[in-house]
Amino acid sequence: MSNPIRDAEKRTLRYWTEDGLPDLYIGLGFIIYAALTWWSARSNLGWVEALKSIFLVAMIALGRFVVETFKMRLTYPRTGYVAYSQPTRRQAVLSILLSLFVGGVLAFIIFYTLATEGESTGMTLANILLPILFSGMIAVIAYKQGSVRYGIYALIAVLSGLAVLPFARSLPPASQDAVRNGAAMLAVTGAGMLIGGALTLVRYLSRYPLPQEGEA
Repeated sequence: MSNPIRDAEKRTLRYWTEDGLPDLYIGLGFIIYAALTWWSARSNLGWVEALKSIFLVAMIALGRFVVETFKMRLTYPRTGYVAYSQPTRRQAVLSILLSLFVGGVLAFIIFYTLATEGESTGMTLANILLPILFSGMIAVIAYKQGSVRYGIYALIAVLSGLAVLPFARSLPPASQDAVRNGAAMLAVTGAGMLIGGALTLVRYLSRYPLPQEGEA
């Protein structure tokens, strides 16, 4: 049985991603971050690691502004502006606490395994948990929006993250570190989001042409 209020919330959330612009922004960001991760692992330049951290912070901080700027030009003139509700203080606190709890549990599992089973087993577990956690974050977005597209992104993330691990052992040590730090998973997921975002944007622009002057 459908919930009209919940369905309306999902439609509002989907409006943010239905033009594909967030997919393009996040996908490009993932690919750049993956390239920086690969570069950092294969070089001894400390400033590359600093650049990677700065890029991640800037990507998160500027995301809404950059996407909104493009929406002002492409989306809102076609289908109108929707004001997105901000989470309440209680919702924000609960989200932070849940994130800290999940992160704490995963950290405990990894460190406990490192201490009891050895570095090899502990790192293997960490490498398995990373794509699962990452895809889980995308899956939450898919669930909240009722988005099949983001569900596919989550599936790409977990499959690419786990499938690449057996092949990483044949790579040089520096390349292994890059793969285990998520470079391959981010690159593949980012490419998938770029393709999905581009197709979605093309379909959106063809479906909603700009209104002509004089149209109501």
